[in-house]
Amino acid sequence: MLPTPLRIRKRAAETGQIHLWGARAVHQELIRTLHTLPATIHRVRTRRSREGPNEFVITGIHKDYDITSQLPEVSVPTLFTCGRFDETRPEEAAWYQSLVLGSELLIFEQSEHVAHLEERELYLQVLREFLRRHADN
Repeated sequence: MLPTPLRIRKRAAETGQIHLWGARAVHQELIRTLHTLPATIHRVRTRRSREGPNEFVITGIHKDYDITSQLPEVSVPTLFTCGRFDETRPEEAAWYQSLVLGSELLIFEQSEHVAHLEERELYLQVLREFLRRHADN
């Protein structure tokens, strides 16, 4: 039996490594809500061709693509979001947010990787509020 996603994350953090079998297990657990959404599944499969079989270790055609150094140049209102139990941990999202001056970060406390589906009403409320505040920019 494979370890739980939390055990895998802990092991990955302790060792600085994540094995493909672990990444697959975490990925399957975190996107479990997508199985009832055929259009979303199609988009995920298309993305896999670019990134590879998981989001932890990019092996697809985008494996060498990194524009992180350009984030400080972003000059438009920017909202970063993630779920408390997202595969992109809140600490990682906060690091990216820190690179974009004036940007905001919201962590959805009841969500994994698809907060726009898992906490739909709250997500839409936050997004509408953000867009209203920046409508004149």
